[in-house]
Amino acid sequence: MMKLNLPGMRRINDRLWRYAYRFAGLRWHLSSGVFVEVANPIEWIIYNDIFADGDYDVPLTELLERKTDRPLTVADLGANVGFFSLRLAHLAAVRSFANQVNVEGIEGCRALCDVARQRWSACRFSEGRVAFCVTHGLIGKKSGTDEIFHQPLHGMNSTFRKNGRGELVSYVDLSAHFANVERIDLLKCDIEGSEQRFFETYPDVLTKTHAVVVEFHPEFCDPAICIGLLKDAGFTKHRVLSKDRQFSLEYLWKA
Repeated sequence: MMKLNLPGMRRINDRLWRYAYRFAGLRWHLSSGVFVEVANPIEWIIYNDIFADGDYDVPLTELLERKTDRPLTVADLGANVGFFSLRLAHLAAVRSFANQVNVEGIEGCRALCDVARQRWSACRFSEGRVAFCVTHGLIGKKSGTDEIFHQPLHGMNSTFRKNGRGELVSYVDLSAHFANVERIDLLKCDIEGSEQRFFETYPDVLTKTHAVVVEFHPEFCDPAICIGLLKDAGFTKHRVLSKDRQFSLEYLWKA
């Protein structure tokens, strides 16, 4: 009886899907000037989570309703291809948000950093109120390197899922990275299992942060410990935005 090469068939199937999405040309400029593109199946999922379902709209809306004259700082940890930051830019534009917003993205996969920069540069803003930059690096430790493993679905790239092609990447020292930032108004954290390590390592960053929206991955970290660390850092308000057996998206902020 013929034996099926299942891993090989999955690779062929993944390749066919990528070609299909590329052929479809799923890209568009929204009314805000924001450029969106869906290049593969995982990006279709992420796009729908962020743009269609508005998973992050509660913290983003509260950010844009804040009464202040100073520029806002947003940290996008685990930026991927930049959908979160693009959603922020879209909401800021349609609301005619007057303040400057500076988004500091950090992403562990170099190729995804390049994609995020390309898509941001393709936006057609009438006014550049939201600025975006992305740094290649890992989140969790203050120094050293680790191996991030690239998954067929790049939204699952992780240092914990040890299958797929590995890439050796240096950690970003967030204390130094945000040393000249007085206040982080919103910190988005989707770093595929490194949440607990990050919260344990950076109490100084949490001290200067007003609000956190974090995707917890219970297979790799303990959400209860993470929430305890955040509450110890002054995040007394807490709302679960979505939850299933694999992850939860939770919003915490300081009163």
